[in-house]
Amino acid sequence: MLYLFRDQTTMSPVYIVNHGFAPETCDEIINFYKDKTETATHQGDKGEIMSTTDGPRNSSVAWFQDQNVNARLWEYVQAANWQTGWRYDIKACEMLQFTKYEGATKQHYNWHIDGCSCHHAARAHTFGEAKNLMEINQAVLAGTVRKISVSAILNDDFKGGDFEVSFLDNSDYVTRKIKPKKGDVLVFPSYLRHRVAPVTKGTRYSVVAWFGGPPFK
Repeated sequence: MLYLFRDQTTMSPVYIVNHGFAPETCDEIINFYKDKTETATHQGDKGEIMSTTDGPRNSSVAWFQDQNVNARLWEYVQAANWQTGWRYDIKACEMLQFTKYEGATKQHYNWHIDGCSCHHAARAHTFGEAKNLMEINQAVLAGTVRKISVSAILNDDFKGGDFEVSFLDNSDYVTRKIKPKKGDVLVFPSYLRHRVAPVTKGTRYSVVAWFGGPPFK
């Protein structure tokens, strides 16, 4: 899918909200969740959910709900959705994910997309834990696909861990590297190919969210 919007600083199709969260808010989130994480999962070739540290994803996460954080992210997504010209039909946000990448073990997340956006990718509602990306346990998101992804960066006192995106720019396939500051919020289409490069020193913390809506047609 093509998109004309480009951030003038990074020349990428990522909408950046500078200082979207105050430093003290970032610190509060880190301090509350940093010791509550567990090994992150990823989807295998057959759609199964896998939990491993030697696959494409090596990080730890904690799932949470916070009305204040959710409201702030929703505000930024609405602004980005309009300003970029995407104007996607968005219904709601999935549960928030606190993510930790530790430099001691070079944690990372290899190239991936957050979800497909056609009708085949529409999610069915399930009670209990979702087994793969084709299920969702939030009834309001039944029948939706991931359309807009968000990454709120909670600190910048680490090395490595760059956020990178790869996309078709006219006839060239290009990669852009983004080095956000503490409190910056990155908003981008969920079908955009992206990765978190290995953290080489310190620990990288973020809040990740996905906003869903009806499949594109």
